[in-house]
Amino acid sequence: MKFVNSLPVMEWNSVNLIKERRRPILITSPSALKVLKKIAQAEIDFRQTLNVIGSEKNYVERLLKSVTEGELIYAIGGGAVVDVARYIAARLDKEIICIPTIISTDAFLVNSTGLRKNGCVKYYPSKAANKVILDWNLLRLAPLSFHLSGCGDILSISTALFDWKYANENYSNAIALMAKSILGSLFENKEQIKKGTKKGLESIVAALAMEVTLCNLYGNSRPEEGGEHCFTYCIENKMKHFLHGEMVSLGVLITALIQNQDTSPIKEFMDYTGINYCPKGISRKIIIETLKELPGYVRKHNLPKGIYHDFRYNPVQSKIENFLKEIGIT
Repeated sequence: MKFVNSLPVMEWNSVNLIKERRRPILITSPSALKVLKKIAQAEIDFRQTLNVIGSEKNYVERLLKSVTEGELIYAIGGGAVVDVARYIAARLDKEIICIPTIISTDAFLVNSTGLRKNGCVKYYPSKAANKVILDWNLLRLAPLSFHLSGCGDILSISTALFDWKYANENYSNAIALMAKSILGSLFENKEQIKKGTKKGLESIVAALAMEVTLCNLYGNSRPEEGGEHCFTYCIENKMKHFLHGEMVSLGVLITALIQNQDTSPIKEFMDYTGINYCPKGISRKIIIETLKELPGYVRKHNLPKGIYHDFRYNPVQSKIENFLKEIGIT
């Protein structure tokens, strides 16, 4: 029987209740550390602090070599921080406690790490968190848009399932039905998500947890990751700084258009809750260049088959041009 990975232990609690007697390493970012200092009164004597400023494989390997001491790791920050920290924890065989400061991806729930190598994201085995601490008083300090970004890895179910079925590779109606119900659970909580309440944030965390559990049961991320993530990986070669979930959300809308899906239910949810699907710095030129490159890109990097393997950009495809005009991307 195949072993099924489980979710890490999660608890909603205050970081101020932490009393750590061991010698931990802190892996964080300057912005996360600044937020943490506003409320932190925890009893933790960090022996070393490492700031994550990138996710390139070579950079992370250099960061790994700079670790000098410590019995365990605390990862405090967003998705990139947690991803890198879990990779380092695996390589050093150390316990890791993750404290997200934003809920922008499912990185705090998984046991693999996406690092960029040769212009694409490659997934490497890493360590699942031994514990995840979710502190509402810490999380509420971040802009709501950062947490809304976390919906991207749920909304991607809509385009990922299409690509999975399109590829005709071990498609499971049962898994697809469960994935759609997870997406539906997000829609059901749109009022609280829009308001930015604790209940709204809990519903995003719950949906991410269900999505990761489903992918663990299936054995890979096919039910949740499709052309929208390929779009995101490719566009990152042209613009480096954006929230993962915001670019994935844009990728969902564009990919769904190319798949000839009805985008209105998802776009209405995004607009209602306030999800930003126009990341800062995005332009029509960058999007069109990315779409032209995608057929070759997905083949070059051996990404799972989907609509982009057979896509060819045509300037007269008015639905894409009209959509970009509609949402104000010039």
